[in-house]
Amino acid sequence: MARKLLSLMALTCFLCAVPGCGTGGGEAAFEETAAQTQEEIQEAEDYGEMMRKQELENFKKK
Repeated sequence: MARKLLSLMALTCFLCAVPGCGTGGGEAAFEETAAQTQEEIQEAEDYGEMMRKQELENFKKK
């Protein structure tokens, strides 16, 4: 669902960035959005892994 929402947002940016034209700066906006999203996904996964490790360490201490 989040992927569909991001695709819709990227399409909106694409259409608004270049009114009356389907090429040009809008395509770059879509690519940048996709790249940023991938970075955010990686950061979230890294954070989740870090939290699991902390919980495991806290459990071992008890």
